[in-house]
Amino acid sequence: MPVTQHNYSVSNRNRLLIILFFIAGITIAHYTMSHTVIYLHDISRRLYYLPIILSGLWFGKRGGIYSSMAITILYFPHALFSWYGNNPRYLDNIIEIIFFNIVGYLVGVYIERRNIQQQQNEENARKLESAYRQLKTNSERLTQLEERLRFADRLSILGELAASLAHEIRNPLGGIQGAAEILRKKIDSHSTEAEFVDIQLKEIQRLNKVVENYLSLAKTDSVDFTPTPLHEIVTDALELTRISARKKKILLETHFPEQSVVVLANGLQIQQVILNLALNAIQAMPDGGKLDISISTENTTALLIIADNGPGIPEEYKDRLFKTFFTSKKEGTGLGLSIVKRIVQNHNGKVWFESDESGTEFFVQLPLADK
Repeated sequence: MPVTQHNYSVSNRNRLLIILFFIAGITIAHYTMSHTVIYLHDISRRLYYLPIILSGLWFGKRGGIYSSMAITILYFPHALFSWYGNNPRYLDNIIEIIFFNIVGYLVGVYIERRNIQQQQNEENARKLESAYRQLKTNSERLTQLEERLRFADRLSILGELAASLAHEIRNPLGGIQGAAEILRKKIDSHSTEAEFVDIQLKEIQRLNKVVENYLSLAKTDSVDFTPTPLHEIVTDALELTRISARKKKILLETHFPEQSVVVLANGLQIQQVILNLALNAIQAMPDGGKLDISISTENTTALLIIADNGPGIPEEYKDRLFKTFFTSKKEGTGLGLSIVKRIVQNHNGKVWFESDESGTEFFVQLPLADK
């Protein structure tokens, strides 16, 4: 800033020197030229307008007035007491002096008004720019609100559709479950058929749970939370994935602490969370790999980590991964991870992930029951 001010002073000083040089040069010419060369006096007299106009342009009204007053003082003796030949020209010279001051004043006023107008234009431009930025911000917020409204509309439609599907699916499921229970009573408990019927009943129960969890995406009813050992939830969820993992030659590993980790949760919902994340990990390793699930505690929370050594999540998908209806699978619904996030948030927990070329880790943080 000091350098800028110094340059500005030097510029004004140079301008002032130029004006003084013109005034001094013209005045000297008037007083040294012969009275007989009237046309040269007329030319020199009109040359005074040049420093007057420059003063007005460079220094505004004050500059124009000061310049014209200085010229009046310097030129007045010559105008009053000098003759061109034998003809006195008082009147012309006095009129010219009056015009010097009028021009100095008008030029200065015009320049000052122009500068004021320019400043106002710049201020208006700044205000318009600020208004534009504010409008842009409001427009972005409005766009976000519109997206949320569309999302809410989708959830509303999804809720109605889910309720209808639940009614249509649960009725035949109830009939299948009833028939399977009747068959189970008539079959020897130690036979292979009994094992198959048990699997059928277990899968029917799982389908019922899946329907309930999809309904939870649109439901706002409160859910009962009870102290539940987290390793039991993980074990039950992994039992439902072992067949899929075995087919794809995926090794399942678990790492549980010696002391049981009890969380305050709805066991069925957390099981759905683990099942969704585990199945996603299995699908990410079509050529085999390892699925590692570990449990640890941090202060008042339990931390569940579900890790795979697949190819990782593409960078362009990371920001949209938990959004409803977003999916990278051809036959996906885009509901799995959004349901996971909703369930975990309803448990006052957090869910996030880290992913690179060596694999993906999903972290699920839940409150401990005793805290």
